[in-house]
Amino acid sequence: MNNNTVLYVRSTNNSKHSLELQKSNGRNYAKHNSLKLNIIVDTNTSGVKPLNERSGSSALLHLVENGLVNTIIVESLSRISRNFVVTSEFISFIDQHNVNLIILEGGDQCGK
Repeated sequence: MNNNTVLYVRSTNNSKHSLELQKSNGRNYAKHNSLKLNIIVDTNTSGVKPLNERSGSSALLHLVENGLVNTIIVESLSRISRNFVVTSEFISFIDQHNVNLIILEGGDQCGK
């Protein structure tokens, strides 16, 4: 990876519309903020499935652990998990690695 910004996209039912909308919104945000974007996608993946059991989020966790990401963009917190505890643990994990989280829905930002 040449760049440290990742857009994480997830869809439970592999909805092409949902995936493309998330990608489009992430690309627009990145373009507006002059960010080069890498995209990690989890398809046919429930938001209640543990992060380390999903191919995309597992790869994302690995990148964070190895210091290869400094910003993660998601459409909404529900893209990370539908479980509040898992989402909280994820935010704590990336905060420990000085990774910024940008949530497009609502314009929120967590982290550094």
